[in-house]
Amino acid sequence: MAEETVAVDINATPDVLWGMLGDFEGIGGFFPGIESVVIEEDDRVLNLAGMEIRERLISRDDESSTLVYSIVDGVPVEFHKATITVVPRGEHSTVTWKIECEPAEMLPVFASTYTSALEDLKKRFA
Repeated sequence: MAEETVAVDINATPDVLWGMLGDFEGIGGFFPGIESVVIEEDDRVLNLAGMEIRERLISRDDESSTLVYSIVDGVPVEFHKATITVVPRGEHSTVTWKIECEPAEMLPVFASTYTSALEDLKKRFA
């Protein structure tokens, strides 16, 4: 199994960022290219770039500002687990997005996609 963590420092308070990133349904508000999000129990169905991707919420912890989810359909992976964490840095924050996936060949795709999303988020607070 392949694993990587991408991170970015953002000029926003942890509460502001967790309000965005901790909202499982709200991914369309910060992730580029998402056309729609539909919630079906613990799943969210994303429509982007002509694809439909189903992701399942594994856990959400407000105390540690951590959200864990998995892609369960729509992407050619045998396994996917992503963990988003917001870490306070004074009045600023570091956001990490840890990816675990199989096959390993998909890791660069996820790392690049999540890094781009975090960089776009950072620009909002520049």
